[in-house]
Amino acid sequence: MKTGKAAVMVDFNKPFEVRTYPLPDKLEQGAVLVKMVMAGICGTDVHTWLGHTGGKILNFPVILGHENVGEIVELGGEVNDWNGIPLKKGDRITWPTTIGTYCYQCFNCTVAGIPNKCLQRKTYGAGITSEQSPHFLGGWAEYCYLYPRTSLFKLPDGLPPEALVASGCAAPTMVHASEKADIHVGDTVVIQGSGAVGLFGLIMARENGAGSVIVVGGPKERLELARKWGADATIDISEVRDPRDRVQLVKEKSLSKYGADVVIECSGVPAAFAEGAQYARDGGRYVVVGQFMDAGPSETFHPFWITFKELTVKGSYSWEPKHTGRAVALIDRIKDKYSLKDIVTNRFTLEQTTEAVEAVRDWKTIKAVLVP
Repeated sequence: MKTGKAAVMVDFNKPFEVRTYPLPDKLEQGAVLVKMVMAGICGTDVHTWLGHTGGKILNFPVILGHENVGEIVELGGEVNDWNGIPLKKGDRITWPTTIGTYCYQCFNCTVAGIPNKCLQRKTYGAGITSEQSPHFLGGWAEYCYLYPRTSLFKLPDGLPPEALVASGCAAPTMVHASEKADIHVGDTVVIQGSGAVGLFGLIMARENGAGSVIVVGGPKERLELARKWGADATIDISEVRDPRDRVQLVKEKSLSKYGADVVIECSGVPAAFAEGAQYARDGGRYVVVGQFMDAGPSETFHPFWITFKELTVKGSYSWEPKHTGRAVALIDRIKDKYSLKDIVTNRFTLEQTTEAVEAVRDWKTIKAVLVP
C-alpha cells in the first residue's frame, strides 16, 4: 500500500503533527490525485490555527492549505480543466478551495446570487477530517485528492509555482474585490494592510488604472516591496502610531486632498475598519476584504462616518472559480513586471510547519511556503 505524509492540525494553538496516511487504491470517475509541488501559508490558516473561526467547529485532525500547486499523478478517467483543456499525468494545476462545485440550488446560489457563499459548500484545507478517507484534502501534505467536479486550472507553461503560490488566495480574492471596488481611471486608492492580500490589492489597483495608490501597513520590508511595485506612498503604522495622523496623511497624499476615492481593507485587524472609513472622501467606496476570520470586534467604530460621508460599504468574501481563472491569466501576464516569485521569502518542510505558521503569525516573512 502506497502512503504519503501530511502536516496535521490536531487542535487550536497546538504544534502540527506529521502523520502518514494510505493513498487511495483507485480514483472515482472524474477525481484527480496530485503530488504537491508547493503550498502557501495564508493569514487565514494562521487565524484558523489560533481559533478565530467565528464559532465554526473543526473536525480535528485536519490538513490545512488552500494555496496550492500540484502535479497530476493519477486521473479517474478523462478529466478536463475549467477551460476545457484535457488533463494528463505530469500537468501542473491549481484549484480553488471549494470541494467539487457549488450546489446551485440553495438560497445563496439562486436568490442571493452569491454562489461563493453556497450553503452546501465544503472546502479543501480544513473542511473535512484527515482521519476520513481519502485523507489528503489539504495542501500541507505530499499529496492532495481532488474530488470530481472540482474546478481545476492547468498552469501555463513557464509559470513558476512561486509566482502562483506567492499570490495565493490573495489573487482571486482581490480579483473579486476589485469588481466590488469599481476602481475608476485616476482614482486615489488606499490599501490597508501590506500582506499578500494587500500587496495584490496594490497590483489590482494599478492594473485597473488607479491614479494614486497609498499603502498603509508594515513592516518596512513589505512597504519597500509595495513601493517597488508602484505604490505612490506608504504609511508605516509602526512609525505613524496615531490613527488621526494616518488619516491626515492619507488626505494630504490623495490626489484630491479630500481623501481616497476607494479604500480596500486587507489587514484582517478589526480596528482597521474604523480607521479606513475615515480615509475615504465624501461619497467614497469602502470594500472590506480582510475580515475573513473572526478576530474580534472593532470597539472604536462610529457608524456616524458612514452616514456623514455617504460612504458605500461592501464586503467581499472569498471568490468564485471564474476569479481563479482570471487570476491565473493575470499572474502569467504580470509575473515578470512585478517579480511575483520574489514574494516568497521563506520555504519550509512539512516537519517545520509549526515554525512556518509562527513565522507568518509574527510577521517574520513576506510569504512563506511549504515544499513537501
